[in-house]
Amino acid sequence: MVDHTSLLGKMKLIDEFMISADSYGTENNSIETENNGLTENDSFTEPTILDHSWTNNNVSNSSLADLGIIKPELLKSQMVIHMTIECIIMVAICGGNIVVLISIGVYKSLHTVNNMFLVSLAMGDLLMGVLGSPMSIITLYVTPLLYGTHIQDKYLCATRLFSMVSSVGISVYSMVGIAIDRYTAVVRPLRYRELVTRSKVFSYILFVWVYVIVGSAFIFYKDVIFFESGEICRSNLVMDQDYSTFLKVNLLVAFIISTVAHFTVAVVATKHKARITTELAQFNNNLAVAYRKESKITTTMTVIVGVFMLCWLPWTISSMINWQEEPQWFTSLRYYMVELHVANSALNPLIYAYRLKPMRKAMGRIIRFDYKGTISES
Repeated sequence: MVDHTSLLGKMKLIDEFMISADSYGTENNSIETENNGLTENDSFTEPTILDHSWTNNNVSNSSLADLGIIKPELLKSQMVIHMTIECIIMVAICGGNIVVLISIGVYKSLHTVNNMFLVSLAMGDLLMGVLGSPMSIITLYVTPLLYGTHIQDKYLCATRLFSMVSSVGISVYSMVGIAIDRYTAVVRPLRYRELVTRSKVFSYILFVWVYVIVGSAFIFYKDVIFFESGEICRSNLVMDQDYSTFLKVNLLVAFIISTVAHFTVAVVATKHKARITTELAQFNNNLAVAYRKESKITTTMTVIVGVFMLCWLPWTISSMINWQEEPQWFTSLRYYMVELHVANSALNPLIYAYRLKPMRKAMGRIIRFDYKGTISES
């Protein structure tokens, strides 16, 4: 909660700080001091209180920061634009992923091992829409628009970063599971059903959620999040370096596993798909048909991972750039890059609907509130 009394007090201090010494004119006034007092003829001209708009150059950024007032990085019009974009993304994330979860829940034909990973991924994306995006909108846009200043609230910032780190972690490790699943399906088709079972996949997903939630919860530990003068709630500014390194190492390992697995799958699918299909058809035609279906699912999962990397790559690169004084154009661009990686959580349901026919049918029925009937796997 924002302390309105404290905030008003700070604003009053700014007003006093910005009073020009020259505004106290002494023209036609007589000032006499006697017994440490003023005579009855003493009078002052009214002091001129300067407007404390954020474009006023009489007060430096460091002076404002010393008073606990942090100038917004963006102009008011820019904040309104970015807030509108994030609100649209938030609605798309929640709407799309809720439809995916209901579709898989309602239609038994979608209760497959592959879709267990999609459920985990959709829930991770939904966490971004339900908690991460709203906290970002409040912290980065609503507060400065209402009060003209960012608020250094440790727990508000920690909650925002916790939700975003958790969402990303769950998504990334769900994709690792998808990568291993697809690798097994394409490279070891005869042993796939033996190696990839519901119980194994459930155990993996449960481990991922516990590991990510517990690891992310350290954000609330005493000095993991700390503000210095003039800093706003951005991970590269307020997060402990050791903890930040821990997160980056986890993401790097996940990216390497996913990339290697999907690259191997792509090579096998391209060079040996026809031969494997022929051999399986000779052994069992049903296996050949299943393998072709698995190959299409593999392509879809590769698209999901590829889109994820494209959405996160610009922000990842920009976070490595350290400006001595960040230019305004880059500040605004950075906000767009943040919105791009958040939008990834809204894109996955569209990919499912476009690439997977059973999922497309199921999602269409859910949107039309048609829960009857069944969905074929083809």
